[in-house]
Amino acid sequence: MPETSNQAVVGAHPAQRKPPWGIFAVFLLGIGLAVWIYQSLRQFEEQAFEAAFEQQADLRFRSLRTQLNYCREQLKTLAAFYSSSNFVDREEFKGFVEPILERQPAAVSVEWIPWVPKDKRPAFEAMARADGLAGFAIQERTGAGLGAAGVRESYLPVFYQEPKIDPATFGLDVSSLPEVARAIAQARDFGEIAAGPCELSARGPGPNPSLSLYQPVYEHGPTPVDLDQRRARFAGCYRMTFQLQQVVRRAWMNLDRAQVDCYLLDLDMPEGRRLLYEDDAVPEDLPEAWHDERPYAAPPAGVALWQRKELSHGGRRWEILSRSTPQLAAAHRSMQPLGALAGLLGFTLLLTVYLWSGRNRRLLVEELVLKRTGELEEARAGLEEKVLQRTLEIRRANQELTDAVEKLKRAQEALHVTQMAVDTAAESMLRSDATGRVLEANETTCLRLGYRREQLCQTNLEALFEGIRRETWAARWAAVTPGGLVFRDTQIARDGRRNPVEITASRFRHGDRELCSLFVKDLTEHKRLEEQLVQSQKMESVGRLAGGVAHDFNNILTVIQGHCEVAMLAQGAAPQSLERIQEAANRAAALTRQLLAFARKHPCVTRRTNLNELVARSLSLVKPLLGERVDVTLGLAPDLGAVQVDPAQIEQVLLNLALNAKDAMPEGGTLALATRMRPNASGLNLDLPRAASGPLVEFSIADSGTGMSGYVLQHLFEPFFTTKAAGKGTGLGLAMCYGIVKQNGGDIRVQSEEGKGTVFSIYFPVSAQAAPPAAAEALAPPAALAEPRHVLLVEDETEVRELIADILRRNGCRVEQAETCESGVRVAAAMHPPPDLVITDVVLPKASGRELAHKVRAIFPGVRVLYISGYTGDNAVQDDVKDGLAAYLPKPFSMQMLIDKVKSIFEAQNGRARAAAKSGEGQPGN
Repeated sequence: MPETSNQAVVGAHPAQRKPPWGIFAVFLLGIGLAVWIYQSLRQFEEQAFEAAFEQQADLRFRSLRTQLNYCREQLKTLAAFYSSSNFVDREEFKGFVEPILERQPAAVSVEWIPWVPKDKRPAFEAMARADGLAGFAIQERTGAGLGAAGVRESYLPVFYQEPKIDPATFGLDVSSLPEVARAIAQARDFGEIAAGPCELSARGPGPNPSLSLYQPVYEHGPTPVDLDQRRARFAGCYRMTFQLQQVVRRAWMNLDRAQVDCYLLDLDMPEGRRLLYEDDAVPEDLPEAWHDERPYAAPPAGVALWQRKELSHGGRRWEILSRSTPQLAAAHRSMQPLGALAGLLGFTLLLTVYLWSGRNRRLLVEELVLKRTGELEEARAGLEEKVLQRTLEIRRANQELTDAVEKLKRAQEALHVTQMAVDTAAESMLRSDATGRVLEANETTCLRLGYRREQLCQTNLEALFEGIRRETWAARWAAVTPGGLVFRDTQIARDGRRNPVEITASRFRHGDRELCSLFVKDLTEHKRLEEQLVQSQKMESVGRLAGGVAHDFNNILTVIQGHCEVAMLAQGAAPQSLERIQEAANRAAALTRQLLAFARKHPCVTRRTNLNELVARSLSLVKPLLGERVDVTLGLAPDLGAVQVDPAQIEQVLLNLALNAKDAMPEGGTLALATRMRPNASGLNLDLPRAASGPLVEFSIADSGTGMSGYVLQHLFEPFFTTKAAGKGTGLGLAMCYGIVKQNGGDIRVQSEEGKGTVFSIYFPVSAQAAPPAAAEALAPPAALAEPRHVLLVEDETEVRELIADILRRNGCRVEQAETCESGVRVAAAMHPPPDLVITDVVLPKASGRELAHKVRAIFPGVRVLYISGYTGDNAVQDDVKDGLAAYLPKPFSMQMLIDKVKSIFEAQNGRARAAAKSGEGQPGN
């Protein structure tokens, strides 16, 4: 019976005898779905793992780069320290270096390495021994150790070292070390900090490699732009040595070092010597051969995540090789994908078994399969949504972490910039509490007072300021408001110096404490300027002088007109009237000449002049004015050199000094005029900056008169100072003489005693200019420009600039315009062909026309310059005109005056070229 039933069932379901393709399909679909879900989950985890690794590696790279830049900034302050002082002794060097070493724990030492030419080596070694380095000599490394340095064109010996960790290196010529010499040459030629090679670190316990940075130092100011100037002005370099391991650990001290292992390589070193730093953890899955022999080569695939980044530091190429650690991988990998895979595979297997066991209930199984398939799809969708949500959460967390790191970096940079700004501020800044105890001070305060910062923080305000006492500070503290209290006091330095200062005090609350900030401004220069202002107010009497001169001049003209009328009415007036007319006219002319000579502000017209000839020529004018009771004697040196002066102005000086001598000898006497040569200005204490070491011409005027007291000598050359009775003198004569002598590049000295006469001595440097050409060879101004010219015009007034440009273009010139010195230099550098002439106003915004001329000459040597101005008190401009480096045209000027001046400049240039060619043709062999 059961068999019959089974047959009936089989007969009722013939499809059951067919192969179970549906079951096979369900089984394969389950396996594929499980594998797909596993791979998706694993891919999401790998992406999160890679992102975390990239972020950690980038953080290490940026932190190390910031720490290295900080080390460079510390070294740059040493170059600023050298530029701020003409000479740095050992104590100053130590006092400046110690705070830097305290701020940078990774720094081992700071050394000063001067550049010593071969011819200065003996003097340098003697100076070093006199400075306390007994037995100092420039040495070099040999096979047997240190020995005397061989003969070279120059040396780079170690001279200062703080702290003195290796006294044996004093005098070591580092230029004998090729790699160090190359680093210093690179720093010198590029004007930037250069890094020397680091010694390699052994793996595990071993020597710590040191990083040496070289800061070039140049004489006479900042780094030159031109390579030749950098080499010519190279004074030496500062070397700061850092423990590389400390630098790296300070850079990464706030990072989780267990997640990423880092290796630092020097790509400029040969293979086998490139590894500079490695983390403490040695990778176990890294092949030994790769680590020992080729630490910079690509790691084998599948070991871990790796990242390479190059870092350029001080002219050397470094590479940071980052490797993920098992800890980082464990933090981003889980068993969830495997669990999902196992669960889906188990479910698929159970489903298949169930299908096989329930083939006779296919409809029910199909319904169950459809139901379970829907549930699986829903589960997959939910799982995908969870995975996507988790991925978004991870990305948001990563972005928040990145933003936090950037904010922290900006805050650290801002704090560093603020601290640098406070330390380098021009004024002193202090912070104290209610008891007057100093809590903080900037670097300027330490330098001015001679204290170290930790010493200042142990003192009280009463030790630094004369007017602050402990018993009075409470009252002063109560008077300080949040808006600030300003008062003046006297500052006391550590060495006892006292300077007047102005203190601005303001109170603020920090936490639960009230503090006070004091900004201290040094008033020493202010006091000096106040005294100069009081002195300059004497010049207000110029207005009163002008009124007095006008009044006197009107009186003189009244006398002249009155006597002329008498002469006309008398028709043949007596000679006495004519003499009075002549005397009054002479008085008017003399008074006017004195006023104009004292007030002149334009460049004097100088030429080569022989003072012997000028004195002899002036005697015909001087003798009639002195009268018969004054004897004039001459003592003229026959070998007198020529000087570059304005003859008319020097004649005016001679006339004034002679008239003063006559007034000092009312009963008559002797006036001696003499000239002589002096080899130099030694022992004379003269103000002759342009010829302090060359030969001088001395011109003296000595009288046997009443002489002068010490008070009169002290005020002798001041305007309006006179010892004559009212109405007898203007007080401008000697002031005018002093101004003319200084304007002509000379100096004047006076020796006098009461009752023993007076000697005025005038000194001029001997002219180095060649004698002017003979009159027959002088070139007359041409009628027109011989050829078109290229002109650079710099003028800040738009209407004036456009007018001059139009005048020049009408006369065949090509004109390029600019408004300021900076734009003028840019326009000049871009001009092709180069400018033939630079026309510039003397006074320009932010810079003078003379600065513009010097910058353009640096680009185009020999270019001609024409200064234009309605006023110039710039002695340097006048010097350029005197030396023939430029021409001058006063404003206002006409069109013809401008064209004539331009023509004369070009014609003079062509004349010199023809004269040079002519002299070359006349030489033998040419």
